[in-house]
Amino acid sequence: MKRMVRRIILVFTAFFVAAGLLMAAGGGSVAQEPVEVDLQGWPMWPEPTIRINDLDINEPATFLSIGREIVPWPFFGPTTEGTDGYINLLGADLFFTIEEFTYDAQGRKSITAYRTVRPRVLPSDDLFMVLGNTTLAAGGLANEEIIEGYWDGVTLPGLQGVAVVPGYEGDWITYEEETDGETYLVEVANESFKADQTETPHEYLDDWKDFLVEDQHIGAGDFVFADSGHAPSQMIWPYDPWLYAYRTKTGYDSGPAAWADRYVCFWPTNQGALHAFEAYNVDIANSTPYVNRTWLAVPDSSFRQSVYHELRKAYGDGYKRLTVLDGPVTVRDVQINGVWKRIAVGTTGIGNKQLPKPQDAWTGLDQSEHDPSNGPPSVSDKGRVFGVYAFDVTDL
Repeated sequence: MKRMVRRIILVFTAFFVAAGLLMAAGGGSVAQEPVEVDLQGWPMWPEPTIRINDLDINEPATFLSIGREIVPWPFFGPTTEGTDGYINLLGADLFFTIEEFTYDAQGRKSITAYRTVRPRVLPSDDLFMVLGNTTLAAGGLANEEIIEGYWDGVTLPGLQGVAVVPGYEGDWITYEEETDGETYLVEVANESFKADQTETPHEYLDDWKDFLVEDQHIGAGDFVFADSGHAPSQMIWPYDPWLYAYRTKTGYDSGPAAWADRYVCFWPTNQGALHAFEAYNVDIANSTPYVNRTWLAVPDSSFRQSVYHELRKAYGDGYKRLTVLDGPVTVRDVQINGVWKRIAVGTTGIGNKQLPKPQDAWTGLDQSEHDPSNGPPSVSDKGRVFGVYAFDVTDL
């Protein structure tokens, strides 16, 4: 019987390799305690004393929602370069500063405090993955389906179907092995997505999903998230402020009904996921605001490569920084066939090199007794995986 899987409608996919998404969960919470943050570490860029590969780091400061009742701001860890030339996977946290207010007897609003909180993040937060052009809840997919593909009338390609070099091959390396006087032909795939032949075939898929959704204490600073690179945190208001400002010309008078009185932040990180955080009690007087992450999703372009975070960690000494989702996301209301829709459009930024596991991974991870560096199939002009993605979040 076909497994029932929740999904939402993809608006479009632009392929340099891109793709789409979405769905959400609600969420109450107890009030979050305010946090104190060392402002010397913010803005996150630039870090003028840091040079990577003899280049200055000159990135724009994160965007701010100036003049509004809630401001999200990322906080980055230090930028370091490993001995192998890789930029170490930067840790990051996200904080929200929210105004608290009251009304006096004449109904005039008066701000009473600014509360800075860290959002609640749980391993049970809804995780979505894009297979082909379809967004599926990862909790409804078996690991075998994430790897091999999901049947939905047509086969939606899994990790093997979108393998980056140059395509999945189950017998990329073959060699003979003698055991108890018998000679066996051993076939080693170029994309096995696991790190130890003695373990269950899909163990590292679980580790990868944990890396996406849980507090993994990334980097030396025990950060919750990977860095967001060039991707600022993007606040989404109940209505589109630009369209509303010109409502006499646009005919726009309010946002989608599902977004009434809601304050949501989208934030892509180089874990390979777009995270959604919802702030509560923002517009309620004499209340205590708080923020929960409600879902996260892996677009197609980062779906192809985010898993290598876990595989590289398995044979190395920690996570390597892969820029799989390094670009900004923006959300606007647009009119489609006379109906106002809320559309999110994001980009990977520069994207990531289209590389497989390093040559020593097969032997280093006990996937093969044969060293593939002695003559594996060659791959030339590896290129980069990058692109844009878009989601219809009107009814989210």
